[in-house]
Amino acid sequence: MKKVALFVAALVSFPAALMAQGMFGPGSPPPGVDQKDAEFCLPSQAADEAEIVTLAVEEPNRIPLMMQFGPRPDGPASLVTVRGGSGTPIVLHLISKGSVVWDLREVSSSRIKGVLLYTSERNVYSGVAGLSDDVPIEYGAGITGRYHAYEIECLKVPALADLNSLPTLTKAMNVRFGKSPARMYATPDGDAFDLDEGIIDPIEVEAPVPEAVRSIFPVKTLDILPGEAGIHQLVMQGSLKPFTRQDAQSWAAAGGSLSSAFSIDERILMQIPSGAPEQMREQMRDRIASQDKNIQVYSGYFASSKFTLPTGFRPSPNNAIVLAPDAEITLTDDRLGMLPAIYRLSGLDPENIQTSGSAPDQPDRREAFSGYEEEEPRHAFEATWSGDKVEISFPKMEVSASPAHGEEETSWAWLLAVALGVLALVLGGLVFYFVRRR
Repeated sequence: MKKVALFVAALVSFPAALMAQGMFGPGSPPPGVDQKDAEFCLPSQAADEAEIVTLAVEEPNRIPLMMQFGPRPDGPASLVTVRGGSGTPIVLHLISKGSVVWDLREVSSSRIKGVLLYTSERNVYSGVAGLSDDVPIEYGAGITGRYHAYEIECLKVPALADLNSLPTLTKAMNVRFGKSPARMYATPDGDAFDLDEGIIDPIEVEAPVPEAVRSIFPVKTLDILPGEAGIHQLVMQGSLKPFTRQDAQSWAAAGGSLSSAFSIDERILMQIPSGAPEQMREQMRDRIASQDKNIQVYSGYFASSKFTLPTGFRPSPNNAIVLAPDAEITLTDDRLGMLPAIYRLSGLDPENIQTSGSAPDQPDRREAFSGYEEEEPRHAFEATWSGDKVEISFPKMEVSASPAHGEEETSWAWLLAVALGVLALVLGGLVFYFVRRR
């Protein structure tokens, strides 16, 4: 009956999706994806003699791996390690927000009867290392608990790592496999689990080789990490040196001058396609020419030799790239956004260009927008199912017995309140006594 209800609801909401198949919807899957992998649905019988264990992470803190998944990779994958536990047969429900490689090398493949490998974000994909080819994997991306009609016979269990998802998780598991999960371990930024003990401290392991990782998409190896992570990698390698506003001011005082590293025509192509109306191009040309008359940088990174700019990094006056006179830069993105701050420093001997080595100061500007509220921190939790009941604990939450700031004032206020309360009771008793005497 539950399946019928879900099917009717999905049919009303998504009538066009009725004939769609697989995790990518109608039609053929993207290049590099096997049709069988895209359409595979883990049989419900896989959990008949096995426990279901959900492991959930959002975005682990561990240094990213040099690999990516997907046709439009959003970022590098992070490693999450899993230890074996007692040896009970299990179906693993592995969910994450970011791209993850789940390291199962310490878990016996014979123990694992199947894997549900999901992410909560569309176009974000994960992989599994250390799993033999005969263990079935069902893939899913953008799994948030809203279903299409074509998913009813292969109901995707929500890939959300928060307490609010527990009721939906329980219902979806019962519809799909006829049982609730045995346990769920969830952490916003952790990167290590034990299948029996739950969330554990990080484990130092050697990163798996790309050939040992199973994923819906082929694994793409990286020479450099994308975005800010790649910039930090170049700093560690010595290819880039952070500079501050004081450094830029000292360059100018010594006779140095900044100019764009690219011509106006090159910068126009970085922002608008070549087939754009000529009027738009001329407006952009005038704007860029005006900007070139007053170039200012506040912080960023200085390069004295050839390097490749990481994909996804967008230079700005607060995060600029400044090149030495003979330094070269290779771009990996065709589009760099509005007025990319990549400049060349001239008028100074490269040997005499000094930097402080301080990282650029990039304050969080979200608070300047009206209505901005900082998100409440998420806590790691462990959930254990027993019949219709769920027991929840918070293993990583520290509860301190020491009073917070202002302990002395709080204690005195509490004592004063107690004293006043006692005094009020005494006075009330006296009034009551005299009234009765009359």
